Amino acid sequence: MNRREFFTASALLLTACASEDDYTRIVREVAKEEYEKLQMHRKIREIESIKKIVDSMVLLNTTTRYKIPSKDDLEHELISPAIGVVYKDFLLTVDHAVSVYTIKEQSDTKVKEIKIDKHKEITTTSSGVPLETIVRDKENDIAVFRVPYNYDGRRYPFELGDSDKTEVGQEVLFIGNPNVLGFSVREGIIASKVFIHSHVKHPGFYVSITPVPGDSGGLVVDRNTFSLLGLNSKTITGQGYMVPINLFKPYLK
Repeated sequence: MNRREFFTASALLLTACASEDDYTRIVREVAKEEYEKLQMHRKIREIESIKKIVDSMVLLNTTTRYKIPSKDDLEHELISPAIGVVYKDFLLTVDHAVSVYTIKEQSDTKVKEIKIDKHKEITTTSSGVPLETIVRDKENDIAVFRVPYNYDGRRYPFELGDSDKTEVGQEVLFIGNPNVLGFSVREGIIASKVFIHSHVKHPGFYVSITPVPGDSGGLVVDRNTFSLLGLNSKTITGQGYMVPINLFKPYLK
């Protein structure tokens, strides 16, 4: 219905109504019905979009072979699970989920971290597809891999967002793998755009969601456009700190 048809129909309705109150009531009922239809369409689109995003996410396994110089000369092996997302020919995740730098050892009184001497570290999909390392950046908690040319899995179906333009209060969806029990979706907002560690400001933002073990590498997407804004790095004071997607972009060429 174009504008002229709308006003013509409104005039006819007003003429047919016994009073202006009847007209107002009918208009409100129609507006409510149209709003409910719009909300239903939005929800259906959101569900379909989330399904496509989850299909582009991948379970990962990292095998690390290492020695502990301070203890013995034996070679040890550790397999670490993680999650990531495939965007075009790249797989994105966070470094601490796919790189081992220390191991934890429980003593009678406390847990201490022991440095290791890594001999080899390989990350694959859970189905065994090997991934070529492009970067493992411990400081920024970024890891980017190249998927094989014949990789037939799904890719992220939407654009990468501009994390520099995110706003506090912006509605987001967080998709993670809590306690490694399966992918789940949680709603939230961007709570803060400044991350301070040891009195130094770092790029990134917090969301009003509390990630749990297994969520590292989970995605934060804009609720309206479904553009990818960042990946979950850690939980600080009950909120999730996200590595902004703009830090990944230089490696996606």
